[in-house]
Amino acid sequence: MAKSVVTLKAIEKIALARHNTGTMAKISQIALGTEGVDSNGEIRTPLPQNIGLNNEIIRKSYASSTQTSNASYSYDIRLTQEELIGVPISEIALVDEDGDVVAIANFKPRIKGESEVFFSMEIGFM
Repeated sequence: MAKSVVTLKAIEKIALARHNTGTMAKISQIALGTEGVDSNGEIRTPLPQNIGLNNEIIRKSYASSTQTSNASYSYDIRLTQEELIGVPISEIALVDEDGDVVAIANFKPRIKGESEVFFSMEIGFM
């Protein structure tokens, strides 16, 4: 079971867009990290005030996105066969065009093998 949160920075940007600019920075990248669990292996609860991952190890443009409902989208990142082999990935974040982390999820570690793999994260408002 994953634990996720929309960051305060994302909420601030939504409020500003509705009031002032009328636009928001799009999701452009996904970051992955290794410290989504504590030393006992328990999933850490991400907080809305977090501005990044606990231990970011890679940040890349997302590979694809899919609308999952009227108010949510799922974003995927692709790791090639050569990337992060043997690394226990346990946290993921969506990053906008401004470089701000807008959503974070922590989960039980998934060790990257020698094959291509996708990680996904969904963000929505309901």
